[in-house]
Amino acid sequence: MDDDERAATDECVYWIQEGTDGPIKIGRTCNVRKRRKELQTGNARRLNVLATVPGDRHTERTLHLTFAHLRLDGEWFKPEPDLLQYITTTCELRKWDDVRRQVDDLRRQVEELQHQVDELEAEAADDDDDEVVEGRRPPWNRRGWSRQSQTSTRWTSTR
Repeated sequence: MDDDERAATDECVYWIQEGTDGPIKIGRTCNVRKRRKELQTGNARRLNVLATVPGDRHTERTLHLTFAHLRLDGEWFKPEPDLLQYITTTCELRKWDDVRRQVDDLRRQVEELQHQVDELEAEAADDDDDEVVEGRRPPWNRRGWSRQSQTSTRWTSTR
């Protein structure tokens, strides 16, 4: 999922740049795609979403104050190295956070599946103990043997 799609429902702070070397807008919205289209209407150059991060008006305000020395007008800032580096670093950290979240989710899923396997193995062991035929354990775990029916105590070879 790209930044536009992820931010379509979450409030976030975004960086939109005019062209590839133009000023950068630091703003806040719940729908980056829609906001970019609105801004594009009044701009002759293509606007590109550089990044988004979850955030609210306090996050936006903090960024405006942090980069006040680069302010051109309103929420538009010069694309100087310190701002570009901040955006790049923020994006890289977000990618790693996303990867960590995915790994944690996968670990939880594996633990859940392992728990299910353990329960199934315990149930199978209980079933094995209940089905002793003539003092011997049934051979269904051995290759080539199958039970004729649920109620039968006879075993047949499938070889």
